[in-house]
Amino acid sequence: MPGGEREGFTFQPYQQAYDSFAILVYWHPYFAPDTGVFDTLTVQDALLTQDPNTGVYSTITDGGNLASYNPPTRSSGAPTP
Repeated sequence: MPGGEREGFTFQPYQQAYDSFAILVYWHPYFAPDTGVFDTLTVQDALLTQDPNTGVYSTITDGGNLASYNPPTRSSGAPTP
């Protein structure tokens, strides 16, 4: 925030099926504003997978591997408030 105040957002990705039987499902990042926050926090869209055992969200790399989802920090293309 310009005045140095802090605002809170909670990571709440949303699910989207990519077939009519909902077998192929991905998640998209979404940050919900905490109570009393009226701003939005957006990040570049990404297709995420969720580990059903741990709940960890991952992206699929160009090499086909999984990497834990971690949006950019302020110094490298930060989420936009």
